[in-house]
Amino acid sequence: MSLLRSWRALSGEDRRLFFRALLAVVAVRLALRLVDIARLRRWAARRGGGSRPVRRIVWATQAARRRVPGATCLVYSLALQRLLSQHGHASELHI
Repeated sequence: MSLLRSWRALSGEDRRLFFRALLAVVAVRLALRLVDIARLRRWAARRGGGSRPVRRIVWATQAARRRVPGATCLVYSLALQRLLSQHGHASELHI
């Protein structure tokens, strides 16, 4: 299936979630160069009130990670923790 067809098949909610994940991955990628890790971890763990299922958040973050050059496992993990936290899911990151 082409990328465009895949995109069209997504619901509006999934498209928005993907863009939020893409922004989170890019933000973490840049922030790792500018901010100390402790501050970045606090930001990633800040809780929100969303309600998306964990599996959709993981899907969106994985899809975003594949499209950002240099997105390491640390970048992915912090971005995923951020999105999970924003949607009310508890998570712990161990480095």
